[in-house]
Amino acid sequence: MTIMVKKIGKILIIILVVVIAVSLFVGVWYFYFSAKGTFNSVTITDKNDKESMVNPFLPINTFEAGENISLSIWVSGTSNFLLSEQVTLSASSSGGAFTCAFDPPQAILDYGYSGSRSTLTITTFPKSSNFIEGGTPAGTYTVTVIGTDSSGVEHQDSYSFSVVS
Repeated sequence: MTIMVKKIGKILIIILVVVIAVSLFVGVWYFYFSAKGTFNSVTITDKNDKESMVNPFLPINTFEAGENISLSIWVSGTSNFLLSEQVTLSASSSGGAFTCAFDPPQAILDYGYSGSRSTLTITTFPKSSNFIEGGTPAGTYTVTVIGTDSSGVEHQDSYSFSVVS
């Protein structure tokens, strides 16, 4: 009888250890996935007041071919506890001979902060450019900034500008 009680006691201890281990695993897993941050929006903060650096007489958001356009990007959101959220930035355009680059290309939403900044540089090309034959043609273009978090959630904002030759 004593041997049987000891065996039952050992089995109960093993079951208790397994239950505790599983509970800890589930708790850590839940904490990790529930504590991730929230990605709220992508905003081009200075899109309504960009002036040409080459020709100050051009209307707002109008640039000469060959100018670079620098835009401030604000990625808002929150991070919970110790985990941060990474938002990857990309750009799509309505066409046109220009390039887009982000610095930095990812926005990190850290705990205790309401967002993160990046800079988008749109590079247009003059007619004499070796990079793009004929340069950036005169016209109106739209660039859409897209932020995508680690879960695939996307937010976007757009910027329209004109190029003159």
